[in-house]
Amino acid sequence: MKVIGIDLAAKEHRQSGVAVLEDGKLVKRLILHTDKEIVDFVKKENPKVVAIDAPLTKVRKGYRKAEKELIKVGIRPLPLGMPAMQLLSERALRLKNKIKLLGTEVIETFPRGVGKVIGKIDEKNEHIRDAIYAAIAAYCYLKNYYNAYGNDEKIILPKRGLKFSRDRGYIWIKF
Repeated sequence: MKVIGIDLAAKEHRQSGVAVLEDGKLVKRLILHTDKEIVDFVKKENPKVVAIDAPLTKVRKGYRKAEKELIKVGIRPLPLGMPAMQLLSERALRLKNKIKLLGTEVIETFPRGVGKVIGKIDEKNEHIRDAIYAAIAAYCYLKNYYNAYGNDEKIILPKRGLKFSRDRGYIWIKF
């Protein structure tokens, strides 16, 4: 069972981190830039779920119900009214629609929130680290080991108690 996590940049010339988990094991991590590169990679990998670190709805000012619920549990996302968040949301929606056309489910996650729930992953590149967190959220979603925040606009985070370990360069997820 394969999943992909994406730490999406607001603009295509910036780095977007991408991580692939297969059966709970981190098997790929890379940097991509353009929408085409990302969609082509997703098509080639053919995952069950892609988790994107970006709002997957049109951004409004203030916070959605999902962000308000995260704040209540001590996880503070960025305000959605910021211009950078609006750009990020527009790009994320385009990608979501293209990836869904491939028959792949797309969910929203928040890597800093994943990190707060499961602990720190030792990864030097912040975009790769956040992509790994997003992939972990996607894997937990498939395994029904997650919490969803919000109503229609859900943010997916793993449940507390998830364990992971590093072995020979891989990350292994354990429940």
